[in-house]
Amino acid sequence: MRSGKTDNVVSIKPAKVSCKDCRLRKFCLAADQNVEELEMFEDVTQHRRPLERGTQVFRNGDKFDTLYTVRTGSMKTYTLTPDGREQINGFYLPGDLIGLDAMGFGVHGSSAEALETTNLCTIPFNRLLSMQSESIQRRLLNLAGEQIQIRDQHITLLGKENADQRLASFLVQFADRFKALGYSAHQFNLSMSRADIGNYLSLAIETVSRQFAKLRDSDLIKVDRRQISINSLEKLRKFAAPELPTNIQNPMRVDGSRTALSVLT
Repeated sequence: MRSGKTDNVVSIKPAKVSCKDCRLRKFCLAADQNVEELEMFEDVTQHRRPLERGTQVFRNGDKFDTLYTVRTGSMKTYTLTPDGREQINGFYLPGDLIGLDAMGFGVHGSSAEALETTNLCTIPFNRLLSMQSESIQRRLLNLAGEQIQIRDQHITLLGKENADQRLASFLVQFADRFKALGYSAHQFNLSMSRADIGNYLSLAIETVSRQFAKLRDSDLIKVDRRQISINSLEKLRKFAAPELPTNIQNPMRVDGSRTALSVLT
């Protein structure tokens, strides 16, 4: 059973941050907005004070009324099995939109939790719709369709028989995501635990530890707790699978514009 978790959604006073000056604007819902739309979007969007690690933003069964974009930090979404165990659906990095899958049902089908100190932009859904923005409507439709594609790709990833290929693919995906955000693709921290990685990849934690050691012994990576250093991204990519798409989880062009949804569900 899970313990030490926050039971209630945290109420947080908004603080204004300029959308037009945000470097993540090109990744979020505001990406395609003109000057007038951006001003309206700024008025709608609220900015939370930092969430501590382990804070829940929403829970499975909560009423859906808000979309969230990660500004800094990282999140995970999960559901609970009948015996109370977590099943992780996805990990979210800066620029990722959370809560999109609840639009059609009016309630959240999963829970969202901060993996580290995290800042979120909150976007009340009804106020977003009241903008009557065609660019927002198109982007929401695109993101909804791309979410289905991402889910299918994750199923394909879980179909790999070799545990080392699953982990290598996971690391390649994060390397590509960090690169798209303007960070190093060769050295980064994984905010999630080994248990969370195993849960997401359908691997035992002992298997995850062994595969990290195998990749390290093969001189593909270096590991220092949660810090990962990739010695050769291309070699790791080939090890993961020659046919693995480089954009399987957070597809973006090199110039930073998205070609598919970043939400990992």
